[in-house]
Amino acid sequence: MKHTSNFEPINERKASLRPLQWLAFLTLILALPAIGLAQTTFTNAAPITLTDSPAAGTPGLGAPYPSVINVTGLGGTVTDVNVRLNGMTHTFPGDLGFLLVGPGGQALVIQSFAGGDPDLTNLTYTIDDQAATIIPNNGPILAQSYRPNARLTVDGEPYFPAMGANPPPAICQNPQVAGSVTCNFAPPATLATIFNGISPNGAWRLYAGDYGPIDEGTLNGGWSLIITTNGPALPSVQFGAANFTAAESGVASLMVTRTGDTTGASTVSYASQDAFTFTDCAAAGATANQRCDYTLMRGSVSFAAGETSKTIAVPIIDDLYAESAETFTIALSSPTGASVGTQGTATVTITDNDTTAAANRLFVARLDNLQEVPTNNSTATGFGTVLLNDAETQITVNLSFSGLSSAQTAGHIHTPAHVGVNGPVVFNFGTGTITNMTFAITPAQVAQLRAGLGYMNVHTSNFAGGEIRGQIVSQPAENARFFVQQQYYDFLSRVPDTPGLDFWTGQITTAPGGCGTDLACIRQRRVSVSNAFFFEMEYQRAGAFVYNLYRAAFGNNQPANLRNTDTATTCPAPAPAPTFLGAHLPRYEVFANDRARLDAAQLAATQLALATNFAARAEFTALYPTSQTAEMYVDALLGNIQAASGANLTSQRAALITLFGTGGRGAVLYRLADTAAGNPINNAAFIDAEYNRSFVATQYYGYLRRDGDVCGLNFWLRTVNNFPLRSATGQNAMVCAFVTSAEYQQRFSAGVTRANAECPTVP
Repeated sequence: MKHTSNFEPINERKASLRPLQWLAFLTLILALPAIGLAQTTFTNAAPITLTDSPAAGTPGLGAPYPSVINVTGLGGTVTDVNVRLNGMTHTFPGDLGFLLVGPGGQALVIQSFAGGDPDLTNLTYTIDDQAATIIPNNGPILAQSYRPNARLTVDGEPYFPAMGANPPPAICQNPQVAGSVTCNFAPPATLATIFNGISPNGAWRLYAGDYGPIDEGTLNGGWSLIITTNGPALPSVQFGAANFTAAESGVASLMVTRTGDTTGASTVSYASQDAFTFTDCAAAGATANQRCDYTLMRGSVSFAAGETSKTIAVPIIDDLYAESAETFTIALSSPTGASVGTQGTATVTITDNDTTAAANRLFVARLDNLQEVPTNNSTATGFGTVLLNDAETQITVNLSFSGLSSAQTAGHIHTPAHVGVNGPVVFNFGTGTITNMTFAITPAQVAQLRAGLGYMNVHTSNFAGGEIRGQIVSQPAENARFFVQQQYYDFLSRVPDTPGLDFWTGQITTAPGGCGTDLACIRQRRVSVSNAFFFEMEYQRAGAFVYNLYRAAFGNNQPANLRNTDTATTCPAPAPAPTFLGAHLPRYEVFANDRARLDAAQLAATQLALATNFAARAEFTALYPTSQTAEMYVDALLGNIQAASGANLTSQRAALITLFGTGGRGAVLYRLADTAAGNPINNAAFIDAEYNRSFVATQYYGYLRRDGDVCGLNFWLRTVNNFPLRSATGQNAMVCAFVTSAEYQQRFSAGVTRANAECPTVP
């Protein structure tokens, strides 16, 4: 809809200084001590959808509403604020209104009912008190700077009523009278009168509204704040390069540098960027994926006085897939005592290393008729293993089979031979089941084994050329050191410390009491070692802590935008009807992002910081408004915990109210979720009530890097509930099923070397 205005143009008077006045003014300025002014630009580049008004008198609210820029690290107070609207596309900008709200709730309508024809297409312009002209009431908006222009509608509709999930302060700032609406305040405000002198740090919000039906658009590039302060110039923190390269077999080491005034301390947050789509790790592509290629990282880098460089370490997963180079990005944000420099984002390229893959010890063959050349109609099956010793000079072979159509005549390993191609016999193990038979092996044969160029087969009277055959495949997770390292990546989200890596690897292999070449022992120890990573306090105070935050806050009604995506309500027999629904759990992406915020080196501080951030989020404040008193807030949380978990923590009410008074809302949430022995709040009933659910949910998050399917969640919750609380036996049953699942193994290789059949039967 095209609009016309009944308003007269606003008269503008420009004052000027006479020459002698100007000279005196200049002399005064030159006599003043130098004041350092620092200008910093902050941008939220996410598009803002300018939703059309559904009807006259009802504004269409922008999406998001509001768009937020978090300003940190600026010194002094604000001396100037400009707002840049990036890439405006709209069929009639005169419908639009934009409200800027500062960190302390200071509010200014910077544009409304200004600008008309022509339509805007990807136009960028700036709102600036010092601009030469005001935004025109009618006529075109150009790619330039304008002073704010906010007007009432002809029928007197107020601006920005308190609407939406995160409403702004209701505001009416034009002193004109239109219809029956009168705005009672001083002459029109400016950016300077509203924002100058305030602290710049905190959340700045931009609300967008569309006040006329039919026309719509998008702010394609989001918006920017250009803030000038009277504090000292801040140092700049940025990546040391735009691009980093990491070998698949190692860790990506990313240099972060600090330049400028480095006499003080600075911090900056970092986050790797991932779409969290479920990816088949065998599907090679140009984009790296946190499920298959690297470990999702969130955290912060701290610079002490005088320090100018730091390194971020991102663990890379060394799979055995033949891949092209893959890339992911990592970004810096939220600086304190610094600003993010021009190189705030870096690209990491992972180079494939299939010719130098990690030394895997165990190789497996699953034998059937379909792999024989030519195929046959046998129904027999077999399973064989080849274990390479550490010196790579000897293999230990095991082979079992059943259902042969006639008497066995021979059993062999053939190499080299691709799938579907016959090759020469290199190891002959006669007839019958083979147990721990050893053969010397050459370096060339080791290379062929690793390349997948070998197969086992069993010959019988009916099938002299071979009745069943299986290609011998490798799996990185069969290497004990790789397997343990992956537990650090998946559950602790960090590069392992060498003593810890050596200890846990030794429990599977060569430590006193280790397994050596005992395959049954290796199978059992892999499970118990992996389960230990959930038992360990580091994980309980990190991964389980994040889970507990969501359960304490939202219980069985996780917000729709945060909850598990699987909401099945029926499951196939023998599973019972689901009691562990998607509405009970945060989805994996949400969990992983918050889990990565916790730093093992400063765990308590990052736990409290996460809980404080959590308590300020829109989803949380919608359920627990900031207007609540300490008593109301604590009672609401305790009521939710009792309803969802069955844990009665009313005995801790007084202590939690006291904690609210000293530490605020976040401190209460932190202590409700914390499992530390020194926790002043006795939350054991809640932690115990959630322990099994936490275990089941976070096994999906850790091993499979995805949401749990509801039927699987219910099956495993029922299984572990059949054992005493914190039973290693019950947990080991689930761990075994996950580490022997094809889905887990295929994160690292197409070679599936284990199956659920080796796990104990669960009740």
